[in-house]
Amino acid sequence: MDLTEVTDEEGIRYIKFDLPKELKTNDGLLNVMIDYNGSTESISRSIPIVLNKIELTLFPEGGDILNDVENVVAFKALNEFNKPADIEGVVLTEKGSKVASFSSFHQGMGSFKLNPQLGENYVVKITKPTGITQTYKLPETLERGYALHVEQTKPNEVEVAVNTTEKEELSLVAQVRGKIYYTTVLDVKPGSNKISFPTTNFPIGVSQITLFDSKGIPRCERLAFVNKDKQMNITVETEKEKYLPREKVKMTISVKDERGLPMPANLSMAVVNDQFLSFADDKSGNILSQLLLEQDIHGKVEEPPFYFNKKEAKADKALDYVLMTSGWRRFTWEKIIDEEMPVISFLNEKAIVSGIVYNSETGKPMDEVKIKVNNGTEISTDNTGKFLLKKLDLVDQVNLSFNYDGYYPQVQNVRDYNQNMVIYMYKKQNNYYGYKTKSSSNRRSKGELSPEMDVPASVAQGAGMANEKAEMFKAQPMKAKNVPVDNVAVNKHKEGVKNDNAPLKNAKGPKLEEQNKIVKDQKVLASVVGKKSLARMEDRRADKFAMDDELLGDLDQPNQVVQNVYYRARQYYAPKYDKQENVDNRTDFRNTIYWNPNVEVGFSGKKTIEFYASDDITSFRTTIEGIGNDGTIGRTEKNFFSQLPFAMSTKIPVEVATEDFVSIPLTLKNNTDGPLGGVISIIAPDGLKEVGIVPTVQTIMPGKAKVIYLDYKVLDKIGYGDFTISFKACGLGDAFTQTIRIVPKGFPVETSFSAQEVEKEYEFEINKLVNGSLKATFSAYPNVVNDLMKGVEGILQEPYGCFEQTSCTAYPNAMVMDYLKTTDSKDTKTLAKATDLLERGYKRLIGFEASQKGYEWFGSNPGHEGLTAYGLMEFNDMKKAGQAVDQTMLDRTSTWLMSHKDGKGGFAREKHAYHDFGRISDDILNAYIVYALAEAGYSDFKKEFNTSFDKAIASKDPYMLAMMANAAYSLKENTKGDEAMKVLMSKQQKDGGFNGLTHSITYSQGQSLLIETTSLAIMSMLKSNKQAGELTKAVQYLVSMRQGSGVFSSTQGTILALKALTEYAKASKKTSEDGTIAIYVDGKKVMEKEYKAGDKNAITAEGLEQFIKGEGKHTVKVKYIGVKTPLPYSLAINWSTSLPQSDAECNIDLKTKMAATTANVGETVRLTATISNKKNEEVPSTMAIIGVPAGFSIQPWQLKEMQEKGVFDYYEIKGNNLAVYYRGMASKAVKEINLDLKAEMPGEYDAPASTAYLYYTNEFKTWAGLSKITIKKAS
Repeated sequence: MDLTEVTDEEGIRYIKFDLPKELKTNDGLLNVMIDYNGSTESISRSIPIVLNKIELTLFPEGGDILNDVENVVAFKALNEFNKPADIEGVVLTEKGSKVASFSSFHQGMGSFKLNPQLGENYVVKITKPTGITQTYKLPETLERGYALHVEQTKPNEVEVAVNTTEKEELSLVAQVRGKIYYTTVLDVKPGSNKISFPTTNFPIGVSQITLFDSKGIPRCERLAFVNKDKQMNITVETEKEKYLPREKVKMTISVKDERGLPMPANLSMAVVNDQFLSFADDKSGNILSQLLLEQDIHGKVEEPPFYFNKKEAKADKALDYVLMTSGWRRFTWEKIIDEEMPVISFLNEKAIVSGIVYNSETGKPMDEVKIKVNNGTEISTDNTGKFLLKKLDLVDQVNLSFNYDGYYPQVQNVRDYNQNMVIYMYKKQNNYYGYKTKSSSNRRSKGELSPEMDVPASVAQGAGMANEKAEMFKAQPMKAKNVPVDNVAVNKHKEGVKNDNAPLKNAKGPKLEEQNKIVKDQKVLASVVGKKSLARMEDRRADKFAMDDELLGDLDQPNQVVQNVYYRARQYYAPKYDKQENVDNRTDFRNTIYWNPNVEVGFSGKKTIEFYASDDITSFRTTIEGIGNDGTIGRTEKNFFSQLPFAMSTKIPVEVATEDFVSIPLTLKNNTDGPLGGVISIIAPDGLKEVGIVPTVQTIMPGKAKVIYLDYKVLDKIGYGDFTISFKACGLGDAFTQTIRIVPKGFPVETSFSAQEVEKEYEFEINKLVNGSLKATFSAYPNVVNDLMKGVEGILQEPYGCFEQTSCTAYPNAMVMDYLKTTDSKDTKTLAKATDLLERGYKRLIGFEASQKGYEWFGSNPGHEGLTAYGLMEFNDMKKAGQAVDQTMLDRTSTWLMSHKDGKGGFAREKHAYHDFGRISDDILNAYIVYALAEAGYSDFKKEFNTSFDKAIASKDPYMLAMMANAAYSLKENTKGDEAMKVLMSKQQKDGGFNGLTHSITYSQGQSLLIETTSLAIMSMLKSNKQAGELTKAVQYLVSMRQGSGVFSSTQGTILALKALTEYAKASKKTSEDGTIAIYVDGKKVMEKEYKAGDKNAITAEGLEQFIKGEGKHTVKVKYIGVKTPLPYSLAINWSTSLPQSDAECNIDLKTKMAATTANVGETVRLTATISNKKNEEVPSTMAIIGVPAGFSIQPWQLKEMQEKGVFDYYEIKGNNLAVYYRGMASKAVKEINLDLKAEMPGEYDAPASTAYLYYTNEFKTWAGLSKITIKKAS
């Protein structure tokens, strides 16, 4: 259907239309096209069409439904993709009488009221969408019991109704994030009992309201959001609304509390191109939803920022429905008692913490104060009392201990990026004291509450959740004389506890007695949790803080929980333009123009930030969020824009193919009040040939825009080039430069040769050559560092989205560092580069840790045992090389893996589809885990080692034998290592290689299995040190398997090969020599390269393609002159062909098609890619790379939506290619990907070739192409 609508004066238009009555698919797209400044812009979104597949869940408020009482029942409707579905429906009796009707209020959630009658059963029927015949049975009603209903939540009060059939004494408890703020005893009568309680002292957040009966049994529970107004108020102002490119922007931030008083705070701030954010359409949580909502409930919250948007009238009521449906208590009472903490899924990057230490009496800075970190680091303050700690890992609790002779040690828990820490040191007074209750007995009876206990929360070690008050930032100072005698008595006990943990000064939280007043009624608490549970809580707490029944020690300990602040300390380039100047050429088109994760606002509540606008003519969105010193949370957004009196804008493709025709739209905009005439100047790359003539002199009328199309034919000049456009008129002007890449059309072909021989000749054949696509490069490697770095470069040319693949970009850097240190190399430059790259790689890798522990392909749950073992080995190798690796992470990961021992000599596997590298055998998985653990330095798996060793010997599988030989030598089981080597060496092939019988840990087969097995065999031979001749032969074979790009088949093959060659280089220590390399093409010498002993850089010869004349058969010979030992080398010959060369051995099939061959600018055209498993069995690690024509763009929101629906497991975009990943595909499975591409630039385009294959058998690929498609200019 086509509609034409007009927006109002604010640019808003609500669109309404009817869907067809007969719909068999939920695949619908809304595309809105807008004519603006002479060109067509568009935006599209999927239509949330709901068919007849609805999952409806009913949630009686408080837990149960009572007969003969008005009950509220909430509901949540989800479609087949587990996304919210809007519905309407009715509640019917068994006889079909309607007793209630309902409709969803927001995101498939809503409620209805029901007064059920004794003996009657009820069902729910959905009336819209139509066609749903299923009915949903209402939960069973109770004749006797309790119901809890929240009448309303006011700014400082909550009103609830307790409905019951009983007359008894009940207890009501309200808590926020595990801390009780209100308790009371209720004498209720049958019927409705209303009660209101104040929330003035409650923090902002989700309150868990629980009703206990007279036996202490929890009967009802309801979550309610309280004190939503207790947010920190952040406002931001700019000096003006409009700026010039590169002009300094001065922004003033004002922070106030809910009372309007200035509030010091720690904030983060980002300024981003608003258009970029709009198209990304990211509706994931922000700081408000993450800290105040998402961590307190079970399951995913759809579009969580909505519930904290003050402009949304439905937000409060919708939030209440979230709590009534998805609301899941973060701590059940049993979990509180057992001190169980939830899993944290946010990972922090390394932080910088700094501050100053003062003498509490004199107020002067203290030097030489010893500061110890619980990771072993020690530093001291300087003569100004200052200290600085870098690279602190905040994933788990970081404790700083401040020590100075004669002063109490101070302990500070660190959770956030803090550069303004203030510490006060107190002189020791040597007072010994303990605490006990007023009871004359020294032993409390079970169930009696110690007044100083803070029930039910406890101090959590490790990654704690955020708490609500500033009391959680610093401990409250307290001495014995300050303890209120009404609740606690001082006991000068002979064996008292010496208080060496003096609390910190200037804390913001309530004093101890104020905290105790919250939970002062022992009778209430005893009835709430039961006497046994209460005693158990007290005992556990005493154990945790080393306190016995009489000596409860340091009462400040519970206050040492610190607010959690999640952030990613990513750095963004921010140029500084020292003075305002006319920008002759706009080149700064950063999306993020300012980013600061640590904006400190002082006690004035104000902060001024300065930065520079980029060259983009656009609107920028400023987002500021953070936490105040009182623990409150705030967030705000502010927009400003940049504009020139005259401005140009255009869309230039980042990548085009040879023979494409591209029409670049150039928009000239006159923002002055008079006509503007000027001259256009264009400098295009050599690979673009101008078609037609564009008048260089142009005139634009006042306040108008003019669109000019620049037409080019793409030539066969492969590579990168700059496209520069400028316009000058009457002292005004604009200019910008953008890089464009030209790639060959057709289907890529690669032929590569590798060896380490004095002289060798190779033959190859070229057919159906695409002009300009041929490229031939030779590379020789003087040392193993060149090998390693070339391997990394090769990996970066391929998709590398999962944990194992990503690790391959980092792991070689650890090998470089280890090799340089082992050989006492003085190459500090290479070492520094490898160190930096390894640090970056490590940060990315730890992001793949599953929230339930272990590591997984894309960081999902549950973790994968084999992948986790690989990670442990890699992380330990990084640690040996000098990378700072979080020991706590290593410990919990090894503990997780060891917990999977099955008691039978193997490891239990998580039961999940395709998580396990396809159909990998148990024996290979167990053997790999044993190998990886042994290589990582662990040893507590003797039974598992013996079992895998016996199975390897019995199997005679070289892959298993090589792993177990390596494991045996690492575990000092040399006799078994020799036994495995004896069998392994009998399996060496004539060419020197070793091949596994079935598959590897990544289910590699073919070339990758050969490489992986040979690499493992080489490493075992190096450890055995008894097979010199066989070792040399195996190394020569492995070198010959290198591809021209430097990789060895798959990422797993590349890592093992590089590891083996590095170990061989360290062991062989060959003496380098001078030499010459001669290269011959078709019998004629075309190039000669000399090199010197000690050369560090790879020896390369590019441009060899100029000597390869035309199609047909050709020869290339490599010859070393004047050397005894030639260098290892690789020769890569690449070209594109007009015919696809799919491999029959590829188990995957791929088909692609475009829904149309022509489109107008702004329209969408569907590209369908169909990926099929040809086998009658599961296949692992499948991926497809889908080529997109240059004039089209992929829509990010659609990719995110498809990933959430399970259309694919992961994706990444490189140039004009979309790479999609699957953990595996079932037998004969078919996956269909529908991409609605947006037509951006007029022209005629060929799409890059698309391909699909098994990632770990990537020598076999299938190819697919598309017909040329035309995008028409706007009429």
